[in-house]
Amino acid sequence: MTAAADEPGPRSEDQGVAVNHEEELLSEAYTAYNTQDVDGLLALVSDDVDWPDGSSRLRGKAAVRAYRTDQWTRTHTHDQPVDGRRSTVDRRPDGRVAVRINQIVRSSTDT
Repeated sequence: MTAAADEPGPRSEDQGVAVNHEEELLSEAYTAYNTQDVDGLLALVSDDVDWPDGSSRLRGKAAVRAYRTDQWTRTHTHDQPVDGRRSTVDRRPDGRVAVRINQIVRSSTDT
């Protein structure tokens, strides 16, 4: 979900629109993640997705699909973005965005 290095960031007058779009995209991603909709989640990322996972990285849609499919057989997670500021999106100078979340993790046998 990062812009290419040669693409300029949004102009200041476009900032509100860009943040709203990012928040909408992130909302769709968290909904797909929380409902374990791997196809919906992968539809939102590029083929060369580079997904952080703790100290490692998942590269490419196939890696994300395999990891999430396996993870969801063992755990049920729910991620909720925390709105501690005006926006859940923290725009980084390099074009990336960061989202602070609360995460609940349960084993697949918990109800």
